[in-house]
Amino acid sequence: MKTILISGDDLATKKFWAISGAAGEGTLMTYPRDPAKIAQAKSVMKAIAKKGVGDLHAIYTYAAIQVWALAARKAGSLDLDKVVKAMNSNTFKTVLGDITFDAKGDVKELAYAWYKWRKGKYVAQ
Repeated sequence: MKTILISGDDLATKKFWAISGAAGEGTLMTYPRDPAKIAQAKSVMKAIAKKGVGDLHAIYTYAAIQVWALAARKAGSLDLDKVVKAMNSNTFKTVLGDITFDAKGDVKELAYAWYKWRKGKYVAQ
């Protein structure tokens, strides 16, 4: 049977290839846009890679912490309700660009791309 596995970003780890090996060749997955192509993210990506935690999850975690810190500053508090209110009513400048949230609390600007596993690495399509 010739099947192409399609998944979400859970496969964006080196463990996937370590487990699948060559059987993982051609696997497709969705994942947010490549932050290496975002000018303001490049220096942070280099610093993260230097520390050895350089998968794509790290830069998105970095941006999430930036949003939280900026929202707490705008709220003037660490109170959860106040921080959430600040998050829902502001735009935050992060390493991934401007981030705002919709009425449900989802990020408005997040764009996904297709990636394919090739020779032990996933590459944008």
